[in-house]
Amino acid sequence: LKLVLDISEEDYNPFLSIAAGATFMLHQQNTFPFLQDLGLYARAGTETSIGIFVDEIVRLGGSYSHCTFDGSDVDVKTLYNTTYTMQTCLRSCLQDHMVKLCGCGHHNYPLPEGEYYCNNEDHPNW
Repeated sequence: LKLVLDISEEDYNPFLSIAAGATFMLHQQNTFPFLQDLGLYARAGTETSIGIFVDEIVRLGGSYSHCTFDGSDVDVKTLYNTTYTMQTCLRSCLQDHMVKLCGCGHHNYPLPEGEYYCNNEDHPNW
C-alpha cells in the first residue's frame, strides 16, 4: 500500500500553525478515530515508512478480569454512535461529569440529549 499526500505547505499560515504535515491512523470500522491520541504524524517533505501488525485482543472475563466487552455494564452511556472503545468511554465519562458539575458540555465532545455546550455568555468563568 502506498499513500501520497499533497500537503500544499505554501498554503499554511505561519501565524496559525508552526508545522505542516498530516496526521493519520488506521482503525477498525465503526470506531471513532481519535487522531490526537492515537494518530501518527508525518512531516511535510519527508518520506515515512510504517509497519503494521494486526492483533486482536480477546478478554477472558469472568474471574480473569473486570473488563467490559461492549460497555453495556458501564455506568456512563457512550455519546459516540460507534463501537465501544476505551477512548469513547473516557470522553463520554468526561463529558458526563462536566455536564453534571458545570451544567454544560465541552465543545470538543458530543452532548448528552437535552444538554448544551458551554459558552462565555452563559458561563463567564468558562
